[in-house]
Amino acid sequence: MEVIQGYNLVQEVKAVTGKDKVVVIQPFGRGVTQMGDFIADPSSRSLSLVNAVDIINDLKKDYGVIIMSEIHFPLEENEEKSKYKVGRPQIEEIRIWASVIDVADHFLGVDSIGQHICKALDKKATVVIGSTYPVNISYPEDPNFDIIDVGVDKRVYSPIRISMDEMRDRYNDQAMEMSKDQVKEVIDSVRKNLGKPKAFTGTFVPVQQDNSCCPPTGQSQPAQPMIADGSAPFLTEKPKKPKVGFKQEVKNLLKEAK
Repeated sequence: MEVIQGYNLVQEVKAVTGKDKVVVIQPFGRGVTQMGDFIADPSSRSLSLVNAVDIINDLKKDYGVIIMSEIHFPLEENEEKSKYKVGRPQIEEIRIWASVIDVADHFLGVDSIGQHICKALDKKATVVIGSTYPVNISYPEDPNFDIIDVGVDKRVYSPIRISMDEMRDRYNDQAMEMSKDQVKEVIDSVRKNLGKPKAFTGTFVPVQQDNSCCPPTGQSQPAQPMIADGSAPFLTEKPKKPKVGFKQEVKNLLKEAK
């Protein structure tokens, strides 16, 4: 069920954005906090809001973007009227996020769970590191991982979750702040992995949800997709050969159209 939901959600984003290649972006770690109009991470493992917005706004012009975040943040003024839409799916189950990441073409994230899902699924990822050390929390020897360490020479070791050392966290306060060149390096890494942009040319029809009964206990609820303006239906393409990592399940569940 998670494979199907992830596949359908990615197809919806392709259909609505008109982009055939999709990147999942996880800009914030679990330690992030929303304080009014501000988003802050006292552990300095999340992208700054300014850097996250700059990166997303650049990539959404050529690729479908799915934002992996519980926090809704504006990308531009009058975003609902923007020519370029982004996906903001409201997904509560990590298994469905794993399926979305597996079906998507690339992943961009920080020191958080998304990069570990990529490792488990043998997917390519661009990972931005700030206050933590790649050798401790990521996979610097994995050729699938392009690690951009913006905190090097700007941090001290902080034993996160072992001891609460406010002094070290304050020292690392700006470890995740990126220069324009570093922002460009992140964007270039994603673009290199995604390759030349392509327009979505598939055919699609809305998926009809059956509300006649409730799913059995323990069965996953359908993920609720959401494009930036909230207007997109749940769309899917008549599958050709979906590039999904759960090969056996997909072979059984999503057969190629004859």
